[in-house]
Amino acid sequence: MTTITKDIQINAPKQKVWEILANLETIHDYDPFVTNSFYTSEIREGVGASRQCDWEGGYIKERITAWHPGEGYSLDVYEDSQPESPLENQVAHFVLAENGPGTKVTMTFEYSLKADVPVEPQQMEQMWAEETLPGILAGLKRYIETGEPIHNVEAVNSSDHRI
Repeated sequence: MTTITKDIQINAPKQKVWEILANLETIHDYDPFVTNSFYTSEIREGVGASRQCDWEGGYIKERITAWHPGEGYSLDVYEDSQPESPLENQVAHFVLAENGPGTKVTMTFEYSLKADVPVEPQQMEQMWAEETLPGILAGLKRYIETGEPIHNVEAVNSSDHRI
């Protein structure tokens, strides 16, 4: 299992950051790789709440596995429209911490590579560590600080994106 952790300082109170992160269907407003998102469960918060995230070429479905109001949550991918994806056992964790006048958001992403899909492990890890996680966190920061949604899917190779 590979684990990648990144964080970002957001110039907003922790409660405001939580309100954005806790609304699962707004991920398309700050994740530059997601073009649309919506709930797939009647539950809107807490363990069991789930969403679908669409991007050019596919989608994933995620569900909350741990929920700590105002503090963070964990979710896993339980369905992927692309069986050729090199990733499996995908889990993301978000943790919020007051940090001076703002909020530090830490995102940890864990995944395994499928044995039958040829991919360079170091290349995959580099993509997630240098592009995907920083892109999501930068989009979140921009959205929270300015209120402006992110809509930049042109630069994304949709077959490589997974949360």
